[in-house]
Amino acid sequence: MTPRGRATVFARTFGAIVLATLAACGDEAPVAAPLDDADRAVLARAEDLLYHQAPEQVPALLEPLLARDPTPVEAEYLAGQAAYYLQDWAACVTRLEQVLERDEADYLTRCNALGFAHAKRGDYADARTLFERIVAADPEESKAWYGLAHVALLEGRLPDARVALDRSLALRPDYLKARFAEVRLLDAEGRSDEALVAVTALLDAWPSNEEALFLQVKLLRAEGRDDEADQAESRRAAVYAAKEQIATLAGRIRAGDDDPAARRALVLAYLQLGDAGEARDALLGALAVFPDDPGLRELAQGFAPR
Repeated sequence: MTPRGRATVFARTFGAIVLATLAACGDEAPVAAPLDDADRAVLARAEDLLYHQAPEQVPALLEPLLARDPTPVEAEYLAGQAAYYLQDWAACVTRLEQVLERDEADYLTRCNALGFAHAKRGDYADARTLFERIVAADPEESKAWYGLAHVALLEGRLPDARVALDRSLALRPDYLKARFAEVRLLDAEGRSDEALVAVTALLDAWPSNEEALFLQVKLLRAEGRDDEADQAESRRAAVYAAKEQIATLAGRIRAGDDDPAARRALVLAYLQLGDAGEARDALLGALAVFPDDPGLRELAQGFAPR
């Protein structure tokens, strides 16, 4: 080959390499810009609102971060959590699946909400797969073990539910949702005497659990204890009425008709249920939004410090 021919081949080869490199670079996902102090303050505020049960405030707060391309994964995660608390299961699934696609290593064990959102949508196989991935990554994650038990109960797989639930409660005996799942499982297993003992103890800690009250009524009537069943039924009716009021107030707040009076009414509705834990959480959420309201601050004086 002549020197001129070798030069032509080299030029063509080099050009092909350059074009291939540029094409490969074009296929790479854009890199998120580093977060500055203002961004981190927004994320911290969003996390605080979620912790204090004020998720309706989060989407607007995160909007500027969510509009970036690419969206910071931290903002995507918090938006997915907010969607879960707002019962927007589809948005929760979309956002948290995107989070896991981008950073599974850091976020997998923090994405139990994704599994529960799948279950809410009836996608039990997806929920089960997600919870299995979480417990494989962290066998001490009690909420994911509960998630596996919850899905197994929904699917009628009682032996699988028993294994997962025993693991969850061994890790966290005071986990109320897992304790209610234990009541449901005992009832499904035909162990009604144990179920009645368990549901009565659960209601001492979680008096506003309407489903537990319904199950208690059923178990009491099965034993012929009708007077006690009537009392439990009256309690369930009162809980239902209070929850209707709570749902109305929460809907009003989510729709943007939010003010200290609505927040105070929400706290008082929980107190009428006898559920001091939910009342405290509602009050903390209210103070996160209206920290200087004198009525809310006065209510706070009635709660002992944690």
